[in-house]
Amino acid sequence: MTTHSLLLFSAVSLGLIIVPGPLILLTISTALQFRFNGAIWLTLGSVTSGAIKAVLAMTGIAALLQLNPVLLSGLQGVGALYLLWLAWQLSRTTDEKQTPTATAINHATKRQLYMRGLFSALANPKGILFFAALFPQFIDSEHALWSQTLTLMLIFSSIEITVMLLYAAATVWLNRSMGVLNGGKLVGQRITPMVLLLLSIMMFWELFAPIMVE
Repeated sequence: MTTHSLLLFSAVSLGLIIVPGPLILLTISTALQFRFNGAIWLTLGSVTSGAIKAVLAMTGIAALLQLNPVLLSGLQGVGALYLLWLAWQLSRTTDEKQTPTATAINHATKRQLYMRGLFSALANPKGILFFAALFPQFIDSEHALWSQTLTLMLIFSSIEITVMLLYAAATVWLNRSMGVLNGGKLVGQRITPMVLLLLSIMMFWELFAPIMVE
């Protein structure tokens, strides 16, 4: 790969990642609830999911999903149900339950946030098709496939981490500037299940919209 192709890939990746979507909203709500520390662990989970999808895309799983739409739909349905279940679980959090501060997040909370980011991003298998379509555009067939895949994956992950944590930092800064720290935590508690519910609805819509049109 040339320097030009790497710069072009970086620009394309930045353009795709920086647009606010459900995962960005999830990062913002996590930053409100658990501060910047919590957003770090959610982001690491999301980035891990991206790396897994990229590897699966380059191993031929994407081709299998394209050839078997039923399998793709089944995986997407399971993912949507998981997000729906997770949204319901989080919505049961009572107002009296104290939210940990950034300095009080324990290992269990870190693990929960990491897994939330991981599985929320993994829930939609179409991400595998996305990487299968994006990466080959920048891979030189005359050089080693996996070394180039690793390079692209590291670039994409680095940009994703940077963008998501910038959103988190801006959220924490604005929250502190407005002096609504405790209110921000409550807002975060409300927004997180709503974002997960939105993700679930979007995935169900993708599944059933074609059937409804027919």
